[in-house]
Amino acid sequence: MRQTEPHQSAGLKAQPPRYQYRTTAYDQFQVIYVMNGVLFFETAGTARLLEPNTVLILREGSGFRLFTREKGYDGIFYVSAGEDEPALHGDCVALQAPPDMRALAKVMYAEARAPEHGSRDVLLGLGRAIAWQAIRLDEAGREKPGEQDYGRRCAERARVALDLSLYDASQGAREVLSGIGLSYRQLSRYFQAAFGMSPKQYQLQARVREAGQLLKNTTQPVTSIALELGFASSQHFATQFAAMTGKSPSAWREERTTNRVQGVRVQVRKETNKGRVLTSPPNPEPSKTKEQPPCNRK
Repeated sequence: MRQTEPHQSAGLKAQPPRYQYRTTAYDQFQVIYVMNGVLFFETAGTARLLEPNTVLILREGSGFRLFTREKGYDGIFYVSAGEDEPALHGDCVALQAPPDMRALAKVMYAEARAPEHGSRDVLLGLGRAIAWQAIRLDEAGREKPGEQDYGRRCAERARVALDLSLYDASQGAREVLSGIGLSYRQLSRYFQAAFGMSPKQYQLQARVREAGQLLKNTTQPVTSIALELGFASSQHFATQFAAMTGKSPSAWREERTTNRVQGVRVQVRKETNKGRVLTSPPNPEPSKTKEQPPCNRK
């Protein structure tokens, strides 16, 4: 695979009448959302007219032709290059945008037309959200319960749901996964097959990992971290943390803090030595005394 520096971009997209673009192997991922006008999209010998509220997924590696006729079009776009995410590679497809995507597109379009401080980050976030909504819509249209990877996809959805609820202290794994649309028993089978553990075990490990980040990067008290991440008490948290890491939360934090301080000192020393100016000249080479010819004796 070619090496590309990761890059993202998002904003307004427009092309005039009689525009044309063709590729047999697209070198990035792009989503185009048509807001006004008409865009034509052709792939595998079939052309389609894209009117407003149509979203076009152009995956890396796909082949297609884009063109306009008497009218151009305008809208919004999101581009990502250099990512290894499999969902961004493959074929291209045009889809009708559902209501929730239309709402996001309107917000993004308005933001891009009247930018303010922070608009670049806002547009990247909205553009990526629309891109993933489009990918999910495409995958849902292709997905069949009998497919071999169906269980893996369900397990991945469950994993993401658990990761997004680490700070929801009111919900255990069963409650978090209740909105996916499958029974907890069935999801647990898929999850065990995909990740080698139950959803409950994964949730516990994920919360302990998150606690480790908070211990390392913040000064929050151990009790606050425990309660924030849904542990019943600081004692329960300490027991689970020690079972996974072999150390108490306080000892783990002290060790990471010490290592970080030592690392900073080493770096400062390196930078100091690098910028040090030699204040005294190097020792000169010993001067060689010119050999005098022997005196003539009388």
